[in-house]
Amino acid sequence: MSTESKSLTSTGATITTGGIGAILSVVVGAAFPDPNNLWRNVAYASVPIVAASLTYFMNWVISRHGLESPEDAGKRSKCMRDLKEIDKQLKFLDYSDEFKKSLIKEKERTVQILVNIGKDSKSFAPEAPIVKE
Repeated sequence: MSTESKSLTSTGATITTGGIGAILSVVVGAAFPDPNNLWRNVAYASVPIVAASLTYFMNWVISRHGLESPEDAGKRSKCMRDLKEIDKQLKFLDYSDEFKKSLIKEKERTVQILVNIGKDSKSFAPEAPIVKE
């Protein structure tokens, strides 16, 4: 049996819940300044439940819909722009077959980068040598 104790919640969710709870506690104190007000006690008692519910909802939205880092969003935007431009250039009939082949190779490389966004956010693209056939 393992002697390591494992947390029931992730650290980020716990910190978020605590932060929301602290903000809600300040709001309750401002909304109900009279210490003898019954609703103030009810509001303070409901702060942990509301904070945990908001944190759960936020985590659900993020895991369901996903949020990209600004770096990944920039990569995705650049790749989509590049794909549109490559497709536009491939429609021209004036280009040589060699140039069209290189555009198709570049399109494949761009799609590969697009598919791998989020897997490794440290580098934009694997530097692969351009192979001439």
